[in-house]
Order: sequence, then C-alpha cells, then structure tokens
Amino acid sequence: MGAFLALLMRPQHLERVARQALEDAGFSLVQSDVPLVTGGGWRADIVAWGPDPDGELVAAAVVECKSAPRSSSSREDVLGQLARAASVLGSPSCYLFDGSRWFIADHRFSELLLVPGPSGPGDFARPLRLSDPAVMERFLNQRLWASLNRQRDSHSWEAPTMQLADYVEGLLQDPHGLTLREGDELSRVEVNRRTLFAVVLRQVQGLLSPRRLATVEVGTDDRLVQTMVRLARVQSEWTLADPFCGIGTILWELEQRARTEQSRLHVHGVDINQDTARLSAALAALSDAGTSVRAGDAFNWLLGKSMDCIITEPPINVLLSKPRDYWAGSTRHWEPLVIARCLDALRPGGRLVIHTARGWLWHQRDERFRLELANRARITALLGLPDGLFTSTSIPSALVVVEKSPPTDTLIADLRDDWYEQLSPGGACWQRYVELVEQG
Repeated sequence: MGAFLALLMRPQHLERVARQALEDAGFSLVQSDVPLVTGGGWRADIVAWGPDPDGELVAAAVVECKSAPRSSSSREDVLGQLARAASVLGSPSCYLFDGSRWFIADHRFSELLLVPGPSGPGDFARPLRLSDPAVMERFLNQRLWASLNRQRDSHSWEAPTMQLADYVEGLLQDPHGLTLREGDELSRVEVNRRTLFAVVLRQVQGLLSPRRLATVEVGTDDRLVQTMVRLARVQSEWTLADPFCGIGTILWELEQRARTEQSRLHVHGVDINQDTARLSAALAALSDAGTSVRAGDAFNWLLGKSMDCIITEPPINVLLSKPRDYWAGSTRHWEPLVIARCLDALRPGGRLVIHTARGWLWHQRDERFRLELANRARITALLGLPDGLFTSTSIPSALVVVEKSPPTDTLIADLRDDWYEQLSPGGACWQRYVELVEQG
C-alpha cells in the first residue's frame, strides 16, 4: 500500500517528505535541486550537509527521489546517478527515496539496500568550518540568485552593480563567518576570508563579464592584467593606483602579488561611476588587504599626488565635450590627456603602465604630445598587442610603459598571438624589457 501511495506523489511532494526526514535525522542544512556542474542541467534532487570528523562542512548525503526501480536497467540508472553525484560531492551516503521507503547504495554502487531511513550527522560542535571553495560557491550562488530573484519578483530591479554591491555588503556583516541560509543562525559557518573573497570575486566577474559598466570594461583578460602588473616591477612599500579601476581587477591582482611575495603595498582605486566604485569598495573590504577605493573623477583625484606607480586601463574612444589644457597644449582627445595626468601624478622615477588604443601613437593631431612626452619622460616600452584585448571590440591596442625619468632607449615590439609568452619570464621580449629597466 505504501509503494502504491508513493506512485501517486508528485516529485515536489516526494522531495518535501525526504527533506523533512533528513532534518528530523539532525541535518540543519538541506538543499533541493542542487546543480552538480556549473551552467549545466545535471542536478541532485537533495543534498544534506554536515560535518566531517574535523568539523569541516561537507556533503554528507545525497538523495534521489523517484519510484523504486523494478528492473535491473532502471536500478543501474539510479545507481549511476548516485555514483556520479558522489564523485562530484564526495558524499559518503547515497540514498533513493520512493515516497515510503529508503534505500542506500553500497560502497561499490552495485546494490540498493533497504534501510529504515537516513542516518543523521550525530553530535558535533559548532561552529562548523567551510574552507572548500567549490562548496562555498554552491551556497553563495544560491544566496546570490535568491537575492536577485527577490528584487525581480518585487519589481524593484536595480542596476547589476547596485545589486551586487548590496550582496557583497551583506557578506561583510559577519567579519569571521558566513550564514549559508539567511536568517538561520544554525547555518553559520566559519570561513577563510581569502577564500570567501576569491569565490565572491569570481561570482561578480561572472555576472558582469558580458556587460559594460559606464566608463570601464569589466571583462579584462586576466593574462593582460597579470602582464601589466609584471611590467610595473612593483616593489614593497610602493604606493600604487588605478584611477579607472572599474570593479578592481588590477587592484586584486596587486593584492595577490603582494601576498605571494609577502610584501606590503599601498593600493588605491578610483572610478567615476558611483555604483561601480561602491561595489569595488565592498570587494576591497571583503579582501581585507587595506586597499582603498572611492568614487570620483580620476583627473581631480590625481592632482597633487606623488605615486610610485600607476597601472590602468582607461576607457577607450572618449572625446571630451570641450578641450582641456595640459603641458602639450589643449585637447579633447582622451589618451594623451590621461597619460599626461598620470605622468604628472608620479613621483620622480615613478612608473606608468597603461593599456590604450593605438591611435595616439601615429595620428597627426597627437604629434606635439608625442614629441613633448619623449622630451620630458622615459618611454620605456611601446608594445603592440593583437586585436581583441579590449573586451567586446577588435580595436588594436598597446601596452605603454612610461617613467618620470630622463629619456633613454625605448623597447618597441609589435607582438602577435604569443604576446603573453613573450612578456612572461623566459620570453625574449620580457628579457629585453628587464635589461632595459635595470639599465636605468
């Protein structure tokens, strides 16, 4: 009779009954319809989370909810699904629930054995720890999308950067932990802040990568950012800035470099878009590395500064509404003005690494700027890059390194598809660049 009634149950009701049984067994964290691969349709019906012997939060049980298999082929299908889920989640207990009966897969996934019900996690001390980035991302993705869906359902949809800033600021409320289920203190776990920051940054970049945020492209190639920081030849205790920081991609690479090399840097970011700067500032607070981010006009912020290094990728194809004066005259065109303002904000000997469009390198209107720049600064490198390194456009670009030092020789290279290898340690162009920088 119980099996007959189970056949009449809808899948959602089966899952509700199974979830209740798991909660009654002592699992405080139970999820339904859990994605097992990012962006794919492969999901587990239910996953229950509990502590391992060391107090680390892990997937303790996975459950498939469906009628008990009556043939060997259908039994093999269920066992195959449970085995695949276990391979992803590492679940020690894999169950089938048919509405009235519980079956557990043996350790070889060759049989389904009838059991009274799910085994609970047993007694354990709180709080639990969560350090596995993959597990952390599963819970945070659920939390993020729940927040986005609430705004959609309430018809209060905001710009993506505002929503994400709200989300990241919410994570800052607990400086040492993370509540996996909002409003439920029993779901609180201790987390490693660096791991949490890395997971949240990946979420933000993934959600914003197709979009353009006002003055900055957020999908900058990671290899390009790594290369720009490498070209900067950063030294401990330097003060650095990205005056067009967007969501802070360059800032986070600098933080990572400082941690890897166990050095101390003073890093500042500025963005003219209020929402973008707010999101970047929230990420900076989450990273807990001391990076400062503010909203503001880059040109105004740079006035009177004496930076060791500026690393930046300003917006492209900007034409100002009216000319601005600077030491090469007056212009409405963006790249010469940005380079001039950044150069003025460097201390003597300071270095600028900038990714720009190439037009100013050859256009007749910028000839006076090029001559003046060559006379007042050391143009260390002009490195042409292949098309496509500005996200969503094929505009040719270049990496330019300028130092506030007397002029010397310049490394000029027009790099092709192997540009990243050429500008990595061991690459011919990198070796020549290092030699030139060290000559002073």
